[in-house]
Amino acid sequence: MNRALSSSHPISKYKAPSGTIYYVKFSGGHYQDVVAHNLHSIIELMAYRIYELYDLRIPDDTFLVLNKKNDMIGIATSELIGSESFREEMINDPDINDAFLPAVLTANYDLLGTPVGANTIKTDEGIYTLDPGGSFHFRAQGKKKPFTPDAPELQTMRDPDYPAGQVFQYLEDFTELKQKFEAVPLYDVLNAVDRTVDEANSKLKKMKDQGMSSQIKSRMETDAQMIKSSLSKRHKNILNSL
Repeated sequence: MNRALSSSHPISKYKAPSGTIYYVKFSGGHYQDVVAHNLHSIIELMAYRIYELYDLRIPDDTFLVLNKKNDMIGIATSELIGSESFREEMINDPDINDAFLPAVLTANYDLLGTPVGANTIKTDEGIYTLDPGGSFHFRAQGKKKPFTPDAPELQTMRDPDYPAGQVFQYLEDFTELKQKFEAVPLYDVLNAVDRTVDEANSKLKKMKDQGMSSQIKSRMETDAQMIKSSLSKRHKNILNSL
């Protein structure tokens, strides 16, 4: 089975001159805030940039794209070949367990998708997670949610009443996961936020409507400061809770 992105938004397929196949999606359709449509794609890339630091199994290549026809920023993700994972396969799987604390850090409680497994791809190398659009203060469909400093997902993502908890309820020994989490300095995590902002700014400069570009830039920078503040507190709270 050829899978690319399990997403709440429409996806289009693109083949680069190199032959690499990418899947591109643009947020929108669930709400009317055009600025938020653009920010949602930026936020998803931000989560990917943080997950890269923890060497999680995610698509090899992710980057922002600009649709010059309608001045919309989207996200491109390299193709993965595999199949959706079953719940039983994910329980105590090392790849999935490694993603737990980074997902808690970024408030990505939809890490495994709804139903459970929808945001995963099982390949010959292992189980990949993708489509982290529900990270930080965004829900998967683009609406807002709280991004609090206290990291409640540390408990809720292990509650079997929720999709992720159907897998993570069996996670008991955090010794190795805590070591891997501590191995990535908080400075690098916060720098990943700044690097994502820089990537987004390179696209915003190319927008035809610079008025809209300025609005996106302003809200993005405000959101980035809020995210970094909450990430710093979440990081500390997670370590203190383990």
